Amino acid sequence: CSGLCEAVTRHLHEADQAHTSGTNENWWKTVEASLLAIGAMKDLLTSQQKQNQLPLDIVGILQTSLDQHNRMAGKKISKLVF
Repeated sequence: CSGLCEAVTRHLHEADQAHTSGTNENWWKTVEASLLAIGAMKDLLTSQQKQNQLPLDIVGILQTSLDQHNRMAGKKISKLVF
């Protein structure tokens, strides 16, 4: 799992940088792919988390993803207000 955890962490960090800097409007695709990878390995990740051996902050990742989604939704809504 350490390889997956490292890759997910790296990709989420890169997506956050792209989103913050505005350099890549498709940053969210990286986030979605990372969440898909986490979901595909959920049994292994859950097992490792129960044993305190998970080198990945699942709760933090999900919270960050939800925060990004809410910021995007807020921006889209504010653009539609006349």
